[in-house]
Amino acid sequence: MIPKVKEITDRLTSLATRRSSLGLSEILSQAPTSKEKQPRLQPTSVMDETVEYVGRRKEKQEMIELLKGDNSNGVSVLSIVGMGGMGKTTLAQLVYNDATINESFDLKAWVCVSDHFDAVNITRTILKSINPDSREENDLNLLQVKLKEKLSGKRFLLVLDDIWNENYNDWTILRSPFGAGTNIIVTTRLQMVSSIVNPLKAFYLDKLSDDDCLSIIIQHALKAKKNRWTYPD
Repeated sequence: MIPKVKEITDRLTSLATRRSSLGLSEILSQAPTSKEKQPRLQPTSVMDETVEYVGRRKEKQEMIELLKGDNSNGVSVLSIVGMGGMGKTTLAQLVYNDATINESFDLKAWVCVSDHFDAVNITRTILKSINPDSREENDLNLLQVKLKEKLSGKRFLLVLDDIWNENYNDWTILRSPFGAGTNIIVTTRLQMVSSIVNPLKAFYLDKLSDDDCLSIIIQHALKAKKNRWTYPD
């Protein structure tokens, strides 16, 4: 190994010398760091109507039945738990946009939480969703007081998508304005988060069936090549 290491070292030294003689400069230091990269776009409650969604039918129906049930005794929480790419957000979207759910709730709101759990921002987003004319407040107390007033006597569905925060106190503070009539769907990759929110039921998503996976592949492959395909009658 010693001769090989010496050979590699000599080559690197030679390359460094040639770089200097050619007047080349480093550009790696000018590359953006991971923190400077544009954050990936987070999913929203809006679904692509051109896509045929497959799988998760059983989970969707069970969640809808639980959400339509009586929760007059307090806040009801359902959690969706699974690895990345298992369809947690998609399942939440399917339930959130279901026609029977729209009929069962007076108000709805969707918040993508991600890895930065900001109670002020989350509460402000919820309040804006149900009252677009609300003022831009930065005081958590004022926001929660207004939110509680708006939700009084209302059936309210809230989706908190992609939660990573495992702090129990943060969760209890965030849910303070919610009372009877509020249903919350939480999606997370972490079992600890699901335990903290104390769900009525946790839905653990496993991989899709082979048939469902094949349907997804065919759908997206055909869409990508639709301009070059001739479909039989």
